[in-house]
Amino acid sequence: MRQTRKTHNRRGAITVEFALCFPLLLMTFFAAFEFARANMLRQTAENAAYEGARRAIIPGASADDAENFAKNMLAIVGTEGATVDVDPQVIEHSTPEVTVTVTVPLNENGFVAPLFLKDREIVATTTLAREQYEWTSTP
Repeated sequence: MRQTRKTHNRRGAITVEFALCFPLLLMTFFAAFEFARANMLRQTAENAAYEGARRAIIPGASADDAENFAKNMLAIVGTEGATVDVDPQVIEHSTPEVTVTVTVPLNENGFVAPLFLKDREIVATTTLAREQYEWTSTP
């Protein structure tokens, strides 16, 4: 009989504890989810910039090749509103290096982060030297 009475008296305390702890648990869960998503976006932007630059340094490649390749990599994870800039826009035989910059806006790619990080962007830049080769004919 006493055991039932103690449980009955604690029922209100359990409800109050749940009401205090559950929102903190949810906030922790959503924060972890949002940080994981932001880290994934950062890694994808860095990888897209690097792979786009690698595509552009190959002899005969164009800036459009690098841009399209980087955008395809960003599309794999569902990135919205990302921009890819290739410098220089026209890659010639004498171009010494190529720079690819990928910009991913957090406003369009987060769930909770846009409420706290308005107009923030993830920016990744990669610069690589172009591959140079000379055609020589052998007799």
